[in-house]
Amino acid sequence: LNLANPIKLANSEFRRKTTNTYNITLYAQYTISKNLTFKSTLGIDRNERVDRQFFDTLSPQSKSNNSRPFVILDTTIAKTLTNSNVLTYAFTPSKDHNFDFVLGEETLDIKTESHLNQNRNFPYYVTANYAFAHLDSGAALPTYPRLNKSRSTQLSFFGRIGYNYKDKYLFSANLRMDGSSKFAPDKRWGYFPAGSVAWRLTKEKFLSNVTFLNEAKLRFGYGTMGNNRIGDYLYLNTFVNNTRFYGLNGQVVNAYVPSSLPNESLKWEATVNRNWGLDLSMFKNRLNMSIDYYINSSKDLLLNVNIDPTYGFTSQLQNIGQTENKGWE
Repeated sequence: LNLANPIKLANSEFRRKTTNTYNITLYAQYTISKNLTFKSTLGIDRNERVDRQFFDTLSPQSKSNNSRPFVILDTTIAKTLTNSNVLTYAFTPSKDHNFDFVLGEETLDIKTESHLNQNRNFPYYVTANYAFAHLDSGAALPTYPRLNKSRSTQLSFFGRIGYNYKDKYLFSANLRMDGSSKFAPDKRWGYFPAGSVAWRLTKEKFLSNVTFLNEAKLRFGYGTMGNNRIGDYLYLNTFVNNTRFYGLNGQVVNAYVPSSLPNESLKWEATVNRNWGLDLSMFKNRLNMSIDYYINSSKDLLLNVNIDPTYGFTSQLQNIGQTENKGWE
C-alpha cells in the first residue's frame, strides 16, 4: 500500500539552505585643486549559497533510487567586482553663476560558478551530515556532477553638466554610455541621455510679498534608462549536459542539448521618462506637497515571445514594440 508513518516520513527528509555573503567597499578621494576632486571606489561582493537535501529510505526520492539514501548538494558562488572613477569640477565665475561638471567611468564584473551533485545508493543508516561530507560513499546519477560557469561584464562612461543662476534657474544634462557583454559585439553599446530644468518661483520679485509661501518650484525632467537584466550568452548557441540521455549499444550515453534558441539581434531595452512637476512648501514649511504629471514609455522591450515549436523551442527572448503609461502623482 506504500504507507508510512507520517512522523518517520517527515524525519527521513532533511533540507538546509545557507547563504554566506561578504561585502567590502573601499574608496579614496583626492583633491587635485580647490575646485577639482577625484574619487575612486572599489566594491567586492561574494555570495555563497549551499542547498543540502537528504532523503532516507522511507522518502519517495529514495524509493525511486533503489530505496537507499539519496542526496542533492548544490553550491553556487557569485563574485561581483565594481570599480568607479569620478572627476568632479565646480566652477563659479561670479556669485550669480554656478557650474559643476562630473566625468566618470564604471566597470562591473560578475562571475558565477555552480556545482550540482545528485548521489544515490548510500549505505543504510548513514546520517545527513555524513552523506554531505562523503559524497563518494554513494554513486552519482547519470549527467552528474555538473559544473556551470558564467561571466558578464559591463563598462560605462558618464558625464553631467549642471548650472544654476542665482539659485533661481536650474539646469542639468547627463549622458551615459553602457556596454554589456550580454549582447553581441555589434549590439553591446547603449546611449542614454537625460536632462532637467527647474524654476524657483519664490526667488522672483512678484512672489516676494507672499509670506505664507516658503518654496515654489516648477520643474521638467527627461531621462532615458537602459535595461540589460537578462541571462548570459543568449546571443550564442550554447549547449548543456542535461538530464536527457539515450541508450547506445546497451550503454547510457549523456547528451548535450541546446539550452535556448539564440538571438543575435538582442540589444538594450530603453525606458524614457518625462515628468512635469510643481513643489510647494507653505506656512513655515508645515505643509509640503508635490504634484507630478508623467509619461513613461519603453521601447525595444526584452520579452520571451512564443514561436513555432517546429524549431524545438516554444519561445525566444526578443526586443519587441513599446509601451506607454501616463498619469498624475
